[in-house]
Amino acid sequence: MKRYMICLLFFAACNSATDKNNLSSDTVSMQVPQQQVMTDTVKTTLEGSWQLQPVLASDTAAGKIPMLVFDLKSKKFQGNTGCNNMSGSFITSGDSLSFNEQILMTKMACAGYNEAGFIQSLTKVNHFKIEQGVLQLLQDQTILSKWIRKDATVQKKI
Repeated sequence: MKRYMICLLFFAACNSATDKNNLSSDTVSMQVPQQQVMTDTVKTTLEGSWQLQPVLASDTAAGKIPMLVFDLKSKKFQGNTGCNNMSGSFITSGDSLSFNEQILMTKMACAGYNEAGFIQSLTKVNHFKIEQGVLQLLQDQTILSKWIRKDATVQKKI
């Protein structure tokens, strides 16, 4: 009797494992759009790392390309100005975006770099657009700066 029960349990376990491996084609087709939605979300969200698209030679005068890393959950950002590291908070709703004027920064001196202008530009931002993977920081209708994703994946949390 004991052997009979063990055999019965064994066959039941084998049968349930087979059922899990037989996914329907409907399930597979539903998974692909979800992955696409996740990829599209990464492309259209502020979350992650962005690098400045330099316009003037002075944009990289300190030897680094400025970078911003947004964390939407904590509403905090970090990065560098091209010279000093910085961090702070921001507010966003829809396409509106504003940076808190109290931006924390390291204090290295970088000759030939207008860091004050860079920070002033950030604090003027009142909304953003992401078009074709390019983040535009705007004040009303004026583009203040353009940024590209540093890499295609969402970065670790701050």
